[in-house]
Amino acid sequence: MDVMYIVLLLFFIIGLSNVIQRFVPFVPLPLVQIAIGVVISISPSGLHIPLEPELFFVLFIAPLLFNDGKVTPRDELWKLRRPILLLALGLVFATVVVGGLFIHFLIPSIPLPAAFALAAILSPTDVVAVGSIASRMRMPKGIMRLLEGEGLMNDASGLVAFKFAVAATVTGFFSIYQAAGSFLLIAIGGLVSGALMALLIIWIKVLLRRFGLEDITVHMLIQIITPFVIYILAEELGFSGILAVVAAGVVHAVERERSESRTLELQKVSDNTWSVILYILNGLVFVLLGLQVPDASRVIFSDPTFSNWDVIWYIFAITAVLLALRFIWLTLFWRKIKPLLTFKENDLAKFRAITTLTVSGVRGAVTLAGAFSIPYVIGDGSAFPERDLIIFLAAGTILLTLIIASVFLPLLAKQTAGESMDQKQLDFEQAANRTWQEGRTYLQHLRTSENRVAYRRLTREYLQASGDIFFGNGSSWDFSLKRKEQHVRFHAMQTEHRLLAEELKTNDQLSDAAIAYLELRLQMIDEVLSHKTWFSLFAIRLKRLAQRVVPGTKHNNLSTADGKVIREILSKVYTQIISDLQKGLKSEQNHAACLSLIPLYERVLHHISESDHAVDPVIEHQVLDLHYQVMEEMRRVTQQLFQENSISRETTQKLRRYLNYVEAAVAENAQTPADH
Repeated sequence: MDVMYIVLLLFFIIGLSNVIQRFVPFVPLPLVQIAIGVVISISPSGLHIPLEPELFFVLFIAPLLFNDGKVTPRDELWKLRRPILLLALGLVFATVVVGGLFIHFLIPSIPLPAAFALAAILSPTDVVAVGSIASRMRMPKGIMRLLEGEGLMNDASGLVAFKFAVAATVTGFFSIYQAAGSFLLIAIGGLVSGALMALLIIWIKVLLRRFGLEDITVHMLIQIITPFVIYILAEELGFSGILAVVAAGVVHAVERERSESRTLELQKVSDNTWSVILYILNGLVFVLLGLQVPDASRVIFSDPTFSNWDVIWYIFAITAVLLALRFIWLTLFWRKIKPLLTFKENDLAKFRAITTLTVSGVRGAVTLAGAFSIPYVIGDGSAFPERDLIIFLAAGTILLTLIIASVFLPLLAKQTAGESMDQKQLDFEQAANRTWQEGRTYLQHLRTSENRVAYRRLTREYLQASGDIFFGNGSSWDFSLKRKEQHVRFHAMQTEHRLLAEELKTNDQLSDAAIAYLELRLQMIDEVLSHKTWFSLFAIRLKRLAQRVVPGTKHNNLSTADGKVIREILSKVYTQIISDLQKGLKSEQNHAACLSLIPLYERVLHHISESDHAVDPVIEHQVLDLHYQVMEEMRRVTQQLFQENSISRETTQKLRRYLNYVEAAVAENAQTPADH
C-alpha cells in the first residue's frame, strides 16, 4: 500500500506542478517540479525515495530517448550530423579531460579518475529541460534540431566515458587504447543491436496483422514495452542500451511512415498514449530530482570537512567552466556548424547564436542517474572517494544550469528570432480576435460529412457570440454587465424551476416519460442553482445531462405527442420569464442586463413555439461535442499567448472570463430546438 500511496502522490505532484506553472509561465515546468519535490522532501513528514540508477535508466531514460528517436526528423538530423558529432563526441570528451583536470585542481580530495567521472556525467545535456524552457519562446528551428540531435547522442558518449572513469577509480587501472576500442564496440553494437531488435519487433507486428490480429490494444502494448525490452537486452549483450533505443526509435519512425495509411487509427491512439506517458515520465524525472536534492545537501552541509560556502562556490565554478568550454568549442568549430543551421530572415549574429547554444547546455536526468550509480566502495574495500560530494555537485550543477537557461534563454530567443525586445502586447480585442480565428480554423478541421448540419448551426452561434465584441461593440465589452446578466439568468432559472415543479404537481395528463424528463430537467437546474457563482462552469454538465432527455428521442421513450406537451409547458415557462424580464426593465440596476437578455429568451421561445418536430439528438450531440472541442482549443490558444508574453495577465483573465460567457451562452442556446 505504501508504494501505491507514493505513486499517487507523485502523480498528484505532477498535476499540481502544471497548474502552478500556468500562473507563473515564466518559470519552466522542470523548476516548478523540482521545487515541489524539495518542499515535499523537507516537510515534517517528508517523502524520501531511494534512487536506483539502473531502474531509473530503464523506466525513464529508455522510453524518453526511444520517443525522441521516433519523432526527431531524420533528414534534418542527417544534415546536422557533423555539428552533432562535434558536440556529442568531441565536446563530451573535451569536457571529460578539461573538466576533470579542473575539478581535481579545484578539489584535490577528489582523485583524478573520480574527477573525470564527475566531468563525464556532467557532459550530457538534457534536451527535455531545454524543450520545456523553449516551449514558451520562439527558438530558431536549426538550433532546436541541433540540440535534439546532440541530446540523442551525448547521453551514450557521456555515460560510456563515465563508466570507464568509474572503473579506473575502482580498479586503479586505465588504458586509453582499451577504452577507445571498447567505446567503439559499445556504441556500434548498441546502434546495430537496437536497429535489428526494432526490425524484429516490427516483423512480429506485421506477422500478427497477417494472421488477422488487428487489435489496437495488443499492438499498443507491444509498442509501449519495446524501449524497455531493447534497452535491457542491449545492456545484457554489453552494448549501449541508450544508443540501442535511439536506433530503435528511428527505425520505428521509418516503419510508421510506410504503414501510416494502413494503421491510421493505431497512429492516433499511439500519439495520444505516448503524450500521456511522456508527460508523466518527464514530470517524474524532475520531481525525483527535487526529492533527492535535500538529502544530498544535508549530508554535505553537515560534513565538517567542507565549508558550506566552499561547496556552493564549487558548483558555480564547475558550471562556469562547463559553459565556458562549451562556448569556446562552439567558437572554434563555428564555421562547420553555422552553414548547416537555418534561421529566419535576418541571420543570427555569431556571438548571439553561440551564446544561445551555450546557455542551452542544460544538465538533467542522465546526470542525476549517473551520479547516483557511483559505487559505494572501490576495489580495496575502502569508500569511493567523495561520493556524497560528487552527487551534491552534480545536483547543484543541474539546478544552476536550469536557472541560467530560464533567465537568459528568453532574452536571447527574442533577439535570435529577430524580434524587438519592446514587442507590444495584444489588447483584449486583438487577443479575442486571434482566439476566434484559431477557434474557427479548428472548427473547420473538425468538419465532416456526418456533422455538416451541426457545423452550420454552431457556426451561426459563434458568429453571434463573437459579434457581441467585434460587430459594433468593440472595446465596450462590459464584464460588469455580463455579471449582471449572469445574476438575472440565475433568477430566470429559479422561475423555470418553480414553474416546472408546479406543473409536475398539478398536471395529471403527463405520461411517465414526460414526468421523467421534467424531473431530470429540474435536477439539472438544481445543480446549476446550487453553484450560483460558477454558473458558466456548470453549463457543460447541465447540457451533457440534457442530451440524454431530448423530447422525441429513443433515449427517454418520449413520443411525438409527449414532445409537443413538453414544448407547450416550456413555452409557458419562457413566456413568464420574458414577462419578468420586461418588468425588470423598470429597475435601474438591472435595466441593461434585462434589455440584453430579452431578445435571447424571445429567440428561445420562438424556436420552441415554431418547432413541430422533435429535436434530433444526433445533431444536438454533435453541436455540443464540436462546441466543447473548439472552446478547449480557444483556451489552449489563450494560454499559449500568455506563455509567449503576447498578452498580459490582466488580458488573459478577461479573455478567460469572456470564453466562459461564450461557452455558457452557446451551451444554453443548444438546449432548445433549432431551425432545421
